[in-house]
Amino acid sequence: MPLPGGDKMPTRVNAQDIAYERLKDWIVNGPLEPGENIRDLEVASMLGVSRTPVREALIRLSQEGLVDIARGRSTRVADLQFGRAVHLYELGGVLDAYAAETAAGSLDDDALARMREMLDEMAGADVGRVQQLDEEFHDVYYLAAGNPVLMSFLELVKVELRRIERAAFRDEQIRKEAFEEHTRILAALEARDPAGARDAALENWRNSWARIKAWIEPHTGTVHPDHDRIA
Repeated sequence: MPLPGGDKMPTRVNAQDIAYERLKDWIVNGPLEPGENIRDLEVASMLGVSRTPVREALIRLSQEGLVDIARGRSTRVADLQFGRAVHLYELGGVLDAYAAETAAGSLDDDALARMREMLDEMAGADVGRVQQLDEEFHDVYYLAAGNPVLMSFLELVKVELRRIERAAFRDEQIRKEAFEEHTRILAALEARDPAGARDAALENWRNSWARIKAWIEPHTGTVHPDHDRIA
């Protein structure tokens, strides 16, 4: 189970909360992969805590569907689940499009320049960095939309989709198409075109789900007939 370097936790911080946040980050953003075993003793040693807060954190993560805990068997990272993905992409597309439309008239030149820099970097970045830049790109106009409730809902959607997109972004063609769609979003925002920004953002989310569906079978191991879970 390869994990990042072992920084010890400050004793004043709640050990269970920190163990939960670290494990969730490793599951959602890497390096932990679907189906990979999680050894609580190893995690506890790495974080400098006892096994109890790690076990409690794993229970919390199992309740969120990120970890599978089976009696008599090892604890493992949950398989990717696609049953909710179609609905998450549908909702996310509507919310993202609204944010782009709302922000189109208020993004200043500095914000647009940052987005252009992100897009330029995205063209030659590695997989992990592309996913990070993708989210940061969207976050610029989420913030400019000035609606904290909208941002909180979008974050909930993104957290659920992050593991799926981390796997799918390893496909070079997916990254290429996503880059082209982000170019169209930025062009509409630079033109101060609310309708164009809305349509480009919605297209990006709809195409993202279409790409995920097309990617599932040829690029994964065990595929269930309804595309609900993938190991």
